[in-house]
Amino acid sequence: MNIAIAGAGILGHITAWRLHQQGHNLTIYEADAEGENSGAAWTAAGMLTPNTELDAPEDVLEMGLRSLKRWPDLIASLQDGIKFNRGGCWVVSHREDQGSYQHFLNHIKHNKVVDSDKVRHCDRSDLMREQPALSEHFNQALHLPDECWLNPEDVMNSIKKQLLKAGANWHINTPVQQCLAHKIITENEQQDGFDWVIDTRGLGAIDDWAGLRGIRGEVLVMHAPEVDISALVRLIHPRYTLYIVPRPDNVYILGATQIESDDKGPMSVRSALELLSAAYSIHSGFAEARILELRTNCRPTLPDHRPAITIPEEGLIRANGLYRHGILLAPEVAHLLIDKIS
Repeated sequence: MNIAIAGAGILGHITAWRLHQQGHNLTIYEADAEGENSGAAWTAAGMLTPNTELDAPEDVLEMGLRSLKRWPDLIASLQDGIKFNRGGCWVVSHREDQGSYQHFLNHIKHNKVVDSDKVRHCDRSDLMREQPALSEHFNQALHLPDECWLNPEDVMNSIKKQLLKAGANWHINTPVQQCLAHKIITENEQQDGFDWVIDTRGLGAIDDWAGLRGIRGEVLVMHAPEVDISALVRLIHPRYTLYIVPRPDNVYILGATQIESDDKGPMSVRSALELLSAAYSIHSGFAEARILELRTNCRPTLPDHRPAITIPEEGLIRANGLYRHGILLAPEVAHLLIDKIS
């Protein structure tokens, strides 16, 4: 089939790659200029953590577990040396926040989706042996071994490189103004004759989705040579949950904030101070870290915080609303999209 994909975020990339594997002819429309990378996926830390996203609806958690199982095959199919990290997630809290920690534990025990038998309760001796960097300030932790992470930039760069090499028609710096059945309309042209148009534009499609809005997220990228954390960390706090995602060469991504706003402007002083103070409370080595980047972006979110797929008419299919689970859910949503048009 001759297929157009409007939107080159993580969902657009993965959908394009899977369709390419099936032998379809692809035309991709990317709003960004080369190297601009303004979409939400370029800001994301790359956490694949369905078992610790306990504020998500259970059907979203189930979708996340299915999607997590799809990621290793996707990475292997790219044959590009992309690292898929399986170190699990360590959940910690400070002594004064034990109430929130206990609430998280109870939520895990009573959640129908999470396999609580796999959750390991660790004391300080376990931390000293397995994650000594965390034993500086914590006497206990929960370890969820199935949580994973990757670098979304590596995935998207690899897919684009390989699709271009394979002859896909990739239009950069070409925002799509309208997606119609069998037809794409941009500022400069109208192109029709597609068997299917797939709309994965996120907030770029806000006029086509009732209630679609942006949820702002903010992350810090730091180089911390004095810190040696080798797995995902979540710090449970009454007001927010901080996460730390390790990258090679002692680089760490820290995030926590989600704000009801479609503002993509610079990070606020308050958010930066909260992230930095929380990081220091986890490991004192973050005090000497260097801040490499302060990233902000907005994730497309529907009123019920669930992703949605619609087919307004034959020849047009839309997917949106992946919220802050975009990296995790993208392989499963891509699978559902392709299944519907097949």
